[in-house]
Amino acid sequence: MLSSDYKIIAVDNDQEELDRIEECFKDLRIACFPLLYSSGDELKSKFKGIRLAFFDVNLSAGNPTNDPMLCSIISDALKKILAYDNGPYALIFWSLHASKLDIIKRYIETREKGNIPSPLLVDTIDKVRFTDTDDFKRELERILSHQTLNLIFDYENKAMQAASRTINTLFDLVPRGNDSWGESVDFETNFDKVFSKIAVEATGKKYATDNPKLSIQEGLSPILVHNLHNQLLTTDWDVKLTQISTAEFPANFNRGVLNSAYHIDTVGAYGKDTRGAVVKSELGEDYRRFLGENEQTIKNSMFKFKWDNPSAAQQGQITGILSKCDLVLLEISAACDYAQNNSRIYKYILGIECPVDIEEVIQKKDGDYLYTTPHFFLNDEKQFILKFNFRYIVGLHPSDDRLGAVMYRLNNNIIDLIGNKYSSYVSRIGTVAF
Repeated sequence: MLSSDYKIIAVDNDQEELDRIEECFKDLRIACFPLLYSSGDELKSKFKGIRLAFFDVNLSAGNPTNDPMLCSIISDALKKILAYDNGPYALIFWSLHASKLDIIKRYIETREKGNIPSPLLVDTIDKVRFTDTDDFKRELERILSHQTLNLIFDYENKAMQAASRTINTLFDLVPRGNDSWGESVDFETNFDKVFSKIAVEATGKKYATDNPKLSIQEGLSPILVHNLHNQLLTTDWDVKLTQISTAEFPANFNRGVLNSAYHIDTVGAYGKDTRGAVVKSELGEDYRRFLGENEQTIKNSMFKFKWDNPSAAQQGQITGILSKCDLVLLEISAACDYAQNNSRIYKYILGIECPVDIEEVIQKKDGDYLYTTPHFFLNDEKQFILKFNFRYIVGLHPSDDRLGAVMYRLNNNIIDLIGNKYSSYVSRIGTVAF
């Protein structure tokens, strides 16, 4: 199914003006969605992923009688048309009212800041000065001279080119057999054979049979990543990145969000048997039977506290933080067993999810039997770390009700690291020497 996503949108209540800007984009061979919109119109859905948004300032049938009315109309249109999580974009006011830019910006800042996605750039194109495509092209080049905006657009375009190159490469590989020009009978059969084989080699026959779309995605990902790596980014990156030697995150930067983007997947519908699945532990009374200790003792064993003999106040601080921690189980089967869906005892490492303020009461250095993740941040409110104890391993079938709900999945990069640290721990070699 083809995507209907546009990266550029032009909004006006005058069809002739809309036609004028659309013709300019056509001459430049750039796709633009023309939206005829008047104040008060309702849309079935909002636009998302727009990178250039051209809006006429006056979207009412008549001329607004005052500035607040003008600002109210344009802010209402922006709310209705652009999704708040649209992503980075440039907002260009295409208007005879270009002088109203500062007034509109102040109005949105004070009244609608939390309802309208903030653009990287706000600029204007004056209709009076715009007469033909060459004028429009010059204005576009001026707008895109904004360095950060250009870098973002460049990377997104290169990612799409990498995806297209991946499809083209595979398309060329599929034999056409005896097909005549314009026919694809043999191609369809061979397409099935080639992509089925890729799926099987990527994840194993058992898994591919049950999950063909996930298997082919796994199989194509290395080609896509390879093609993306081979895309040459604009040299503007060399100019923009000036702080490499002294690189530090800015003040108030939430590195937990970045870590989550790298290492946590909350999008997919994962089962309790998925490698990397983090599930809520419901072992309850079975902690002692499985692991020899009660739940509270196990919680305490996850940490090396700063104080050997804490005072009453320090113990109260520890107890308060531990009350916010939840024991979890991480599925950590061998990658090959998971990929091939081999029959096995599903292996889970016991861990604990705790708020980051636990770091106020624990030592920074863990023993080899513990692994601590970096900070994560989910759902705009949940900032936490995970700690896993390699001494506590349980084998459970995914249908066991002592496995709670899947909370999220850790991605392969960090799972491979945890697996490596676990294997190093259990295979430590001791010797006696004199």
